[in-house]
Amino acid sequence: MNKTTILGILALLTVLAMPMASAQPVVYFKPADNPVPAGYCHTTTVEVWINTSQCAPGTGVASFSTAIDYDPNCVKITDVDFTGCGWTLTDWNASTASFCWGPGRDWVEMVSFTGDITGDFRAFSLTFQCNNASCACCKTNLNFTDGLGTEGAEACPLWVTNYDGTQLLPILVNGTLTCGSVVAETFSKPLYEGWNLISLPLVPDDNSASMVLSTVSYDAVYRYNATSKQFEGADAMDPGTGYFVHVTADCTWEYSGTAYTSMDTSLKQGLNMVGWLNCLKDVSDALSSISGDYYYAARWNVAAEKFEVYNPAAPSTFNDFATMDRGTGYFISAKQECTLSEIC
Repeated sequence: MNKTTILGILALLTVLAMPMASAQPVVYFKPADNPVPAGYCHTTTVEVWINTSQCAPGTGVASFSTAIDYDPNCVKITDVDFTGCGWTLTDWNASTASFCWGPGRDWVEMVSFTGDITGDFRAFSLTFQCNNASCACCKTNLNFTDGLGTEGAEACPLWVTNYDGTQLLPILVNGTLTCGSVVAETFSKPLYEGWNLISLPLVPDDNSASMVLSTVSYDAVYRYNATSKQFEGADAMDPGTGYFVHVTADCTWEYSGTAYTSMDTSLKQGLNMVGWLNCLKDVSDALSSISGDYYYAARWNVAAEKFEVYNPAAPSTFNDFATMDRGTGYFISAKQECTLSEIC
């Protein structure tokens, strides 16, 4: 049983333990963690359930609306099924509300005309299809969320109401979906005495710094807070973030995990210390999602004890590097707030 499943069970148990008068409906995926056979076009069915068993009398569910977020590079929704659910479908990707979703987001709104539906019941089912032909496996979170539109307005909001129109505050239990078997691999990289700017190309089972750096002789780990513009000590290490590690003797960094192949990292105006994916890419391609929004990217050369810089406005001969490499951390000087998005 993984962490996501445990958290989902704990959230459900928390609701069931609440007093009758103050309990809230629970919206959850069933099963919480969903496997799909590896391979393009393979599918699985995921059910969305609502539990109102502990709600006060008369506060069953009569209508429901939510957006569901997922990674479109991993899966896509090919069908929705309300058969036998007691609902009347009022909208599912209607053209009149197309701003409610996009790649990786679908929106559903349902209304029951039979009165409050109570208990633990299936609201609808979704069919997900593996959508990644270039990789044997991938994993995505399935998240209930507000259907924020391209205008930034809460155009298709998340809500649950009972039959008299009273809005109920639901507890949401998100899930995951895995295409194929996510296989652990091992990454190794030589580190040298002094400061090394690194990042995690694999997602570790245990992200504590002591475990991630268990093969490294070190005495300090720092990350950069782009909001406070200060370096902070780091006891945990995650993909997508750059870390300065002070190595006390030349060694080989080695750890295991699953490939980190998709990122959406928010950048603040000014300096940001970021990580990179489990692949090698041309730097201009790797940073294409923030093209025009940054001044330069820099990496640290521990042997020369100096920064090497890539400036997108400079001729290639003036740049110190041309690729983004797995295991390396980078500084990015952003002109304004933006999001670095990329996949392997």
